[in-house]
Amino acid sequence: YWLFDPEGFRLPKPLRGYQLRAGRYQQVAADAVGRMSSAVLGLELYVRDGELRFRDPATGEDLDTYSEVHRGRAAERHRADEAEHGRAAERHRADAEKHRADVAEHGRAAQESRAEAAESRAEAAESRAAAAERELAHLRSRLEKP
Repeated sequence: YWLFDPEGFRLPKPLRGYQLRAGRYQQVAADAVGRMSSAVLGLELYVRDGELRFRDPATGEDLDTYSEVHRGRAAERHRADEAEHGRAAERHRADAEKHRADVAEHGRAAQESRAEAAESRAEAAESRAAAAERELAHLRSRLEKP
């Protein structure tokens, strides 16, 4: 079992470990740099900057502390949130561009419709003018006959 007293209220050193050997608990000795080995955990334990640390002796790497994992997860959530905000902003820009294109298309369609109506009115006016010319020609021909 392990005792960890970072403030030094109960222990002279912040970390103390015991292993059961032959039915008795014996204190685990620290190595030259202050690490103690746990056969049960397969890790080395030590204190750095007031925090209990665990080290994998096979790789020589420290395991992250709770606060490091928490900070890492918070940073990852922050990056994910920023990425989502970026995607939302891009969707908003795409929607706005589509709206502008739709408005422009609607404007072109309305202009084409007005042009077709004007052309239709012009054709109708030409048709009436032609009919009036024919009527005038007919009236002149009747006036010229005795």
